[in-house]
Amino acid sequence: MTGFQLVTLPDGRLLKIADLVDDEPAKRDRVSNALKDPAQKMNRDHVDIIIALGMAKEGFDWIWCEHALTVGYRASLTEVVQIIGRATRDAAGKERARFTNLIAEPDASDEAVREAVNDTLKAIAACLLMEQVLTPRFEFKPKSPQNTAQEGFDYGEGGYQPGKTNVGFNEARGTFQIEIAGLAQPATSEAKRICQQDLNEVITAFVQDKTTVERGLFDEELVPEELTQVKMGAIVRAKYPRTAAGGSRSGAPTCGGGAELHAAGESGDREWRCARGGREHGLCGRGAPLCDGCARSGYRPDRSDQPVQ
Repeated sequence: MTGFQLVTLPDGRLLKIADLVDDEPAKRDRVSNALKDPAQKMNRDHVDIIIALGMAKEGFDWIWCEHALTVGYRASLTEVVQIIGRATRDAAGKERARFTNLIAEPDASDEAVREAVNDTLKAIAACLLMEQVLTPRFEFKPKSPQNTAQEGFDYGEGGYQPGKTNVGFNEARGTFQIEIAGLAQPATSEAKRICQQDLNEVITAFVQDKTTVERGLFDEELVPEELTQVKMGAIVRAKYPRTAAGGSRSGAPTCGGGAELHAAGESGDREWRCARGGREHGLCGRGAPLCDGCARSGYRPDRSDQPVQ
């Protein structure tokens, strides 16, 4: 059913191997779907070994990984750091993680090879350290009259103010807590996990898209919400097809922050027409991407008091 290969060891243990390099697309799809099963996300015994091409660079989410083994030279230092980051995610009972890169022996003296390896290791260590130091941690929560100050957070000189949206900082955890009025919560546990664990990766994929950056910088008529809704939705659909399939038209979970991720499963049920062309545009609500005309017209699907266009 899963498509995993089963190997029995001499001591009687059974290894479950997911082979994503199989020549038959049907087999690969079956294995891939088994790996993406949300019900098995926290099951340590679901699979033991994953064989893949480029999986540790993108679309890889296996917190139980303890040893990442790659073959061949990496394209960049960033790629190496990404793979290490995938293997070093926290998981219950996971005490250590290893990264091994197998390469052909260089045609150079042992001293030159040793010096190059040492330089690479120092660069990797520096990248990992700076990532921990410079990458801020954010917790977004909807503003509610029931909200109160949370222990460990410093809300500034005036302290926590119930009538306002507050920003607190926990120095011990290095975490910012930001209240946002009207922020929708993730509709599913998987969407919540994406917001908590993968938000930086989703945003990174967004800002690394050349076309997106060019439009954001040079298209003077561009409505920012149009770009973030459509492009971010496409990224989430590609990275998390199961989450997007049951979510909104954009497929993006609400996480808050500058990326303006919109709610999965939060689309409304009002029909409206394109303000510029007058054509039927379908269902509209939070997370539904706007066409150029409607976005530029100022239509806001999150405003329930607006008349149908």
